[in-house]
Amino acid sequence: MTPKNRARSAKSRQSFCLAEALEPRRLFNALGTSLGFWNPNQDKVKLDYNNTGATNATISFGQAGDQVVAGAFAGNTLSGLADYNPSTHTWKISNNGDGVINQTIAFGNLQSIALAGDMTGNGYADLVTYNRNKAIWKVYDPHQHAVIEQISFGSGGLGIPLLGDFNNDGKDDLVLFNKGKWKVSYDGDGAVDATYHFGGSTGDVPVITDVNGDTSPDLGIFNNGTWVFDFNHDGSADSVYTNGKAGFTPLAGYFNSAGSIFVAPGGNGTGTRTNPFGSIQFALNAAGNGAVIRIAPGTYSENDYYHSGASIAIVGAGMDAVHITNSSGDAMFIDRDTNTYVYGIDFASADRGLVIAGGSVFLRGISTVGNVNFGALATTYLNIDASVDAMFCHFDGAVMGTGMDLQSNSTLNASNCTWDGNGTSSSLTSSDTVHGRGLAIEATSTVNLSQCDFSNNHSIALNSGQETTTTILQSTFENNVTADGAFVASTSRATFRNDTFVNNGPPLIGALGIEISNNYTGPGVIIQNNIFTNSRGAGVFVGNGSGIQITGNTFNITSNSGPSVLPTLGIDLNGFIDTSVSDIPINAVSTITGNTFNATGSATTDIGGIYALGTGAGGTIGGDGSLQNTFIGFPTGTPITITNFGGAPEEVRGDPTVSVLANNYSGTPNPVTVRHVTP
Repeated sequence: MTPKNRARSAKSRQSFCLAEALEPRRLFNALGTSLGFWNPNQDKVKLDYNNTGATNATISFGQAGDQVVAGAFAGNTLSGLADYNPSTHTWKISNNGDGVINQTIAFGNLQSIALAGDMTGNGYADLVTYNRNKAIWKVYDPHQHAVIEQISFGSGGLGIPLLGDFNNDGKDDLVLFNKGKWKVSYDGDGAVDATYHFGGSTGDVPVITDVNGDTSPDLGIFNNGTWVFDFNHDGSADSVYTNGKAGFTPLAGYFNSAGSIFVAPGGNGTGTRTNPFGSIQFALNAAGNGAVIRIAPGTYSENDYYHSGASIAIVGAGMDAVHITNSSGDAMFIDRDTNTYVYGIDFASADRGLVIAGGSVFLRGISTVGNVNFGALATTYLNIDASVDAMFCHFDGAVMGTGMDLQSNSTLNASNCTWDGNGTSSSLTSSDTVHGRGLAIEATSTVNLSQCDFSNNHSIALNSGQETTTTILQSTFENNVTADGAFVASTSRATFRNDTFVNNGPPLIGALGIEISNNYTGPGVIIQNNIFTNSRGAGVFVGNGSGIQITGNTFNITSNSGPSVLPTLGIDLNGFIDTSVSDIPINAVSTITGNTFNATGSATTDIGGIYALGTGAGGTIGGDGSLQNTFIGFPTGTPITITNFGGAPEEVRGDPTVSVLANNYSGTPNPVTVRHVTP
């Protein structure tokens, strides 16, 4: 394979011998992260399995003047060791980290600094060199026996190279550490995508690993036997360990195979490291409480089932490396387990991907792309509720169904997950708002999400239903095709804070960023400090309910082009009832304060800031000081409209009861339009 070259000027840098950690996405606290070191004076690696300062394993490995690194060379989710000799440009690899040499590879030069990490997401560690003089990174795939990538990143001869999966895509990123500053390049283009600050004292040696087990890389500093870790990249020390001394090379990875059951494609054994099972189901059948099932890269065509276990871990080599698929039924059904951990697996089925029927499950770095119906389903089963904790997961690409469905008193806590591109079937029409949803929350379920993404779903990105409680923080809803970003219905309670809603719904239809439905009778909805841009109908639609708080948001409102069915609005208070559809009394009472409404683009009269229609449109708009709403760039008469006439078809709907208090209209003439049509 011809290597990819991405040229960028670079100058020489100082030499520094450094061991690289195993990819952070495979260092799980539930399994036990091992910290250790290589002593170049004794040519020995010493490992502390439990991070207590004790030595649990000693391996004779390497020789003075070499560089020792750790990586998943065997693809079985455990760490091996590699010894690089700069003089001979030779790597000696111990796949199992036991000191036995399984591979010898010629790669690098005298100026190379050695690292190891999964650069392609295939579940195996690649060999990586950083040229100290030219700031050139080269990636060598031991399976292809070739350099597969060459990248220019760094300049001025400064910085210590490391690898770590900072954007959690299953592939390691390039990192340079210099005097306490960590620069990260995500995509192999040599650009700096993130910068962090931690450490920088004399003698600091940087380490990247995942000590706290959240599958996100921690920043670490090793200095004279003391390890200090920053878990959330805020520059503060969160954890301290003691082991080793100055001059030792720090190592981090997973080396302890106790309690492990191994699976590999084509295996026909008993589940040992050297004689693995060929089926995940065989491993599940053999797993007792506390077992760790380690799955090598490959595709497994099976319907897996696990029942009433406790504290087992099902660990794949990565969501781009391990695929469970079948032509019918569920890819995996977890039945009333307690504290089951699932890592690094892609589930894809002709029916449902991952089913959690009662019990508690922790998901880390999984994918459900390509399932025909639900990507994932959680539900109460035999009076046992389901609880799901998810991080860095992708509930994407369901063909006809929903990315994830929560039923009957389920709980979901998730961060840094995606619900993208659900509803891929070409048979779905623009009028179909049932199929192709992102996340459906039903029947007294509870959801807490942060830093998640809902994009390019065919239908409603997030649907919150009967007696549910939903809290969404710092998340994005963008380009959802035929319907709303979020839909709040029935007797649910919902909170949206610091979220972003962009381009939801098709033009000319009137879809919404957040829709509070006409049948809403819940305890309240809080919509605070969000940004709404180019919502094709309104940023927020209030169809019914009291206790609706819309505060501190920014609405960027652009006119629809063409013969729009509805004007483009910031907030639409729908205070009337269509008796042909429902007999529920409408009572759209909202507190609207401290918001900013920007009329962007070519402002026309078919836009509006706040539109109140019908008898049930009540509440207050504005107030003193910081409670005032600000309207910028609106044509005459469009910041606020209060009317008794409208709807489809247009007819008299009753006069709104909303109160307009003090607001800042930025000089717009006649900012409040009151329209009363006599029947």
